[in-house]
Amino acid sequence: ITSAAGWLVISGFRRKQSGTAVPEPVIAPDAAALEELKKIKADDLIAHSRTKEYYYRISGCIRFYIERRFGIRAPESSTEEFVEEAIRSQVLEGRHINLLKDFLSACDLVKYAGTDSDAGQADEVYRTAENFILETRLSEIDSAETQKVKA
Repeated sequence: ITSAAGWLVISGFRRKQSGTAVPEPVIAPDAAALEELKKIKADDLIAHSRTKEYYYRISGCIRFYIERRFGIRAPESSTEEFVEEAIRSQVLEGRHINLLKDFLSACDLVKYAGTDSDAGQADEVYRTAENFILETRLSEIDSAETQKVKA
């Protein structure tokens, strides 16, 4: 009995080491971005006079979302370079490009030009980011089609 129990423990240990780990679930770009926006809001950075950090994080969240959702490399590009790439790639509608350009420009003013921002402006930037994600996320139909192509 002892040897049988030992064999079960060892075989279970070997199975764990053999790489048969359960894959982690893939989180959709929109879900991850919306979750990150909630974290940014919960941190209440504006109330703690951490305005630049708020704008860095919220613009970074959108840039990362765009990279994952559309495949446009955004985090290291300037706003102008990024918008030009978004136009060239033709993955965003014109109104979304304009929305993105206005959003990133507003963030840049606070991040780089030292423009002041109050709670109302910060809330507007938040709503713009949230709406951008909601308007550009994959629909369930698009997502199902993407999964079929990958299979």
